[in-house]
Amino acid sequence: MDSARFVARQSDTTSLFSSSRLASEGQSNALCSLFSESQYYANTMRYDPRFRVGQIVHHKAFDYRGVIVEADDAFNGSDDWYLEVAISRPPKDKPWYRVLVDGATYETYVAERHLEVETSGKPIEHPLIGLFFDEFHGTHYECRRPLN
Repeated sequence: MDSARFVARQSDTTSLFSSSRLASEGQSNALCSLFSESQYYANTMRYDPRFRVGQIVHHKAFDYRGVIVEADDAFNGSDDWYLEVAISRPPKDKPWYRVLVDGATYETYVAERHLEVETSGKPIEHPLIGLFFDEFHGTHYECRRPLN
């Protein structure tokens, strides 16, 4: 398997990129720009997502915390991935989120119905957190770097 595509075999979740790939390919400013673009796209969604980029969430089924780094207004993966990994068959036409998992080195792609607001006020421990965000504010992260 290509080390740049680590797949977490959990129902309705998958890791999209390894931390080594992002660290070697991108710089903080480039990722911050992507973060800002994803905020724009989140604002143009067909559905109003329950969660925003930078918000800390909890996965109801797998009991992990994470921070949202990207929001899609509908499933944006392959049909093969959906059939193989999304065992509970969450709706494809509702929002899905890319989440950095707390205490791990991978990220997941999760249907909105599996997430809930996380209120502990604790920061997320993930090696990529500093590449996406600059500041932690108890319930969410923010990126304040200027765009290129």
